[in-house]
Amino acid sequence: KQIDNDGAFEYTDIVTAKLNGETTFSVKDFIPNPTMDKTNLIITAVKDQEISVVFYNIVGQKVLESNTMVNKGANQLEFSLEKLAAGTYTAVVSAANEVYTKKIVLTK
Repeated sequence: KQIDNDGAFEYTDIVTAKLNGETTFSVKDFIPNPTMDKTNLIITAVKDQEISVVFYNIVGQKVLESNTMVNKGANQLEFSLEKLAAGTYTAVVSAANEVYTKKIVLTK
């Protein structure tokens, strides 16, 4: 959401950007998706590092944030979404110079 000084606003699309450089991790899809309460995200890292995962609702509001250390190799991160309303959310997964986006659908 971009807000002007006069209070006018507009929403922009969420895009994925990859900067040049070494790939330090990859992200698989959420399992299960859709989910009713919990979901897992598989992240494969080439080194130990901190990963940030931020969930946004359909209007772009941050609703959940997690910073987690992942180890070299495959990592399974579990997220509890039971306190969120049903809907579609976008998760932005980032570390260093890499950013990935994934969609998750929450049903009740």
